[in-house]
Amino acid sequence: MPSLADLADEIDKIRLDGVTTGGLTSGACVPEAVAERFLERLALCGFVAVELLKAAEEHQPLSLPREVEPPRPRPL
Repeated sequence: MPSLADLADEIDKIRLDGVTTGGLTSGACVPEAVAERFLERLALCGFVAVELLKAAEEHQPLSLPREVEPPRPRPL
C-alpha cells in the first residue's frame, strides 16, 4: 500500500501490518538526520534489515534564494 509521510511520526504501525518490504527515498536537500529518523521509526515498526542504495551522489551546493540569504560582509 503506497503511503507518503513528511514526518517520521506519521508512519503508522497499524497501516504497515502485513507489509514485509518498504522503501524510503529522499532528495539532496533532505538532511541525513531526517532520513535516519525515518529509519529509526521503521525499525520500531519491525523493519530492522536496512539496505542502503544510492542512485546518485549530489555534489552541487544548494544556496538560499537571494531574498533570504544573510548579507555578506563587504571587503575593506
